[in-house]
Amino acid sequence: NEMKVLKKINANIIYTFKAKYIWIAMLLCMALFFGANIYGADSTDSTGQIIKILKINKTDLILKGEEFSREYVFGCFGNNYWFSVLFPAIVGIATVNRFADEWLNGIYYYQVSRVGKKKFAIIEVVSCFITAFLTMFICLTIFQLILWKYLPSIKEYEDWQYSLVAMLQGDSLRQNLLYFGFLYGRLGALAGIYALFSMLLVLICKDRFFAITIPVMINYLSTKTENFFSIYLFKHAVLDTSKLNYVKFLIPTMYFTSGGLFLGDNGNKSKAAYIMFLLIIAGVLSLIIINIINRKDR
Repeated sequence: NEMKVLKKINANIIYTFKAKYIWIAMLLCMALFFGANIYGADSTDSTGQIIKILKINKTDLILKGEEFSREYVFGCFGNNYWFSVLFPAIVGIATVNRFADEWLNGIYYYQVSRVGKKKFAIIEVVSCFITAFLTMFICLTIFQLILWKYLPSIKEYEDWQYSLVAMLQGDSLRQNLLYFGFLYGRLGALAGIYALFSMLLVLICKDRFFAITIPVMINYLSTKTENFFSIYLFKHAVLDTSKLNYVKFLIPTMYFTSGGLFLGDNGNKSKAAYIMFLLIIAGVLSLIIINIINRKDR
């Protein structure tokens, strides 16, 4: 039985990567990666965008500063407003179509007759999460390979041992692997969580379009809400940023954005926030399983 479950998970993942929509999602993701801005780069500089510096000679980039090294630029992949907003849609396009085909058509009944509802739920949850994780892993790998080909290494800079990059990433192979592994892992896990949320929306709305677009709208409104309160606090000279953290605590998607608990360092770090974060994930998983198990057969 366990082998049957593993084979089905493997088959689901392979089937998804053979479909054209996942590659469309990956192309969109790559475009947003390369359209990101470099942290700290002069906003008036035409080379402040990642795609634009790939055409510049490595020697000239070294003269511009360490923020144009490949290690530093790689960490800027998410510094794009539209990446933050459209990220759920990218994940949804990549993962939700195969599940929607099975759930909304007669394929579901055939699958359930072979493995049962509980195992079907486990198979679909694991398949969705792994597919989303692998999608981001592939996108980041291609992105990193291109940067490593066209941009200078931080070690080509003078006194690189004292650079910000060296302090953040370390100067040993082990430290570098841990740093880049963390970047890959956090984006992949975030993609997996959004994939499960889109999967839940397929179960509730019975429509793949809503499953892809609703998370985008929620993400967009959450981002706008945070920006509104940030501007409000700034205009009223409120120096205590804990009030903004309360806003983030009350808006669940703030845990899944670049400035939130899950990806960034500026979110609310209280124990209550971590508990809320885990409750959101547990709630999504529970609702997925309940909806699948309680589906009435024809």
